Amino acid sequence: MFKRRRGMTFLLTMVIILVTACSNNNAKQTNSSAPLESASSSNKLSPSETAQSDHDPFGKFPEPVILSVGQGLPANDNTLPEGDTLENNQFTRRIKEVTNVEVKMAWSAVRTWVSGDAYDQKVKLAISSNNLPDAMIVTRSDLELLVKSDLIADLSEIYDQYASPMLKEYYDSVEGRALRSATFNGKLMALPNVVPQADGINVVWIRKDWLNKLSLPEPKTMDELEQTIQAFIDKDPGGNGKGKTLGIVGDRNSLDTLFSAYHAYPSIWYKNNEGKVVWGSTTPETKQALQKLQDMYKKGIIDKEIGLRKDPTEPVAAGLTGVFLNKWYSPWGVLGNATVNNPTAEWIPLTIPVDSEGKFNTKMLPVSNDYLVVRKGYEHLDAVMKLTNVRTNASNEASLYDQSVSPGYWPLRVVTAPFGVEEMYQGVSKALNGEINPDDLAPALKDTYDRYKRVEANKGKIDLSDWAPVKSYMLGGSITSLPMNKVFPVYSAETKSMKLKWPAMLKLEEETFYKIIMNEQPVDSFDKFVSSWNKMGGLEITAEVEEAIK
Repeated sequence: MFKRRRGMTFLLTMVIILVTACSNNNAKQTNSSAPLESASSSNKLSPSETAQSDHDPFGKFPEPVILSVGQGLPANDNTLPEGDTLENNQFTRRIKEVTNVEVKMAWSAVRTWVSGDAYDQKVKLAISSNNLPDAMIVTRSDLELLVKSDLIADLSEIYDQYASPMLKEYYDSVEGRALRSATFNGKLMALPNVVPQADGINVVWIRKDWLNKLSLPEPKTMDELEQTIQAFIDKDPGGNGKGKTLGIVGDRNSLDTLFSAYHAYPSIWYKNNEGKVVWGSTTPETKQALQKLQDMYKKGIIDKEIGLRKDPTEPVAAGLTGVFLNKWYSPWGVLGNATVNNPTAEWIPLTIPVDSEGKFNTKMLPVSNDYLVVRKGYEHLDAVMKLTNVRTNASNEASLYDQSVSPGYWPLRVVTAPFGVEEMYQGVSKALNGEINPDDLAPALKDTYDRYKRVEANKGKIDLSDWAPVKSYMLGGSITSLPMNKVFPVYSAETKSMKLKWPAMLKLEEETFYKIIMNEQPVDSFDKFVSSWNKMGGLEITAEVEEAIK
């Protein structure tokens, strides 16, 4: 059996990856350079600037209001200062100061965003025993169960009355998709997060210094990318030695951006050009992409050990390849290690390969994957809303917080900064270009600006605490606003039939794809896979998804 890493997209659970990003427990989230919520320096809102009214988003309760929460904790984290606790820290103190809401822990558990982790078990136990805390964060599947069981409160009216202008602006920025995902029969049953949009974009990172050494232009099309990788392998610009330079490494999910060039979007439910809901792994376009990938594997353009390596990123860190398919934040991870090992390496991100019409396509992450729910019967729904407003406003009050403390200790933290990466890149770029005074930048942007200046002043010396955020935001972030065709999932939860049938169907899919790519099966075996997939429950599950999104 192959030793393979199965991406979380396969399991219909979303992890940013690191990596990705700003919505889970990853390197960026605990790094002091990462903005608390949004990098924006506009639309500043603070309690003192909010007009007083009967529905003041930041209004302070005359008497303390107790809010018991189920709290997810960052893994392997020791950034909470000595003397601080989950109930008494810089975040809970600010909430109390502004709103007079006292946060109490009903329970807490480490959350890794992997199904079945300690937090997930606590949530499921609370639901099954009908012993909910006043509020907690749940997944899409758990949200559907809570709604069906009539265990959580309708937040429609309280959102309309108390949501701050900043929070509403964040939700509006994704055209209402986040709020719609939390709406059932016209009722808003949760406050959704908004996944950073940049985290969904799949890009190709390539060694610019290798391109320069071989006098090659930046590739755009699939054929040009293939030719470039072949030149890297044959001409060995990295000096690795004959036969040691590799092509595309990783696992099947690393190949998403190559699939997208053929309008193929495996492992997500989306609507095709006819408006029909399809599982992207079963479409004719996916078969066409698999044919190309098999051809590339035969030529050695795709690593012969694709999906087999214990650490598929090791060849990147070792300088054995000049191309890496990943996300904007890659400098926070393997590209940082690669540059420490070889300080002369110059990696740049490209939105490639483009399709036959010259357009770049990318499948996106679900707009929302976390949901703040409130126990039905809790008397102070406005307390939850006000807490959320304070947390959302944290980016405008960055000077009040110790930035070294993980924001994972915020109670009921649902990240709602869809364009924080773009705002960071654009704001810092304006300061670097002299369009604005750096001192006028919001704190999070000023921090990245200062790090950029230190990186420039210390060229040749790689300090990852500065280099990684600078390269991620200022290189990776530079491509996130470019024109592209974004394909969003229409469903990311679990239907009734998926509970029993989905694991076997995913296993069949993974095995079939690897065998086709690695030339162990003909491409036409894809047709047999689709037929088997449908018989195993695909048709039934597709109907359930269609019903779920009505």
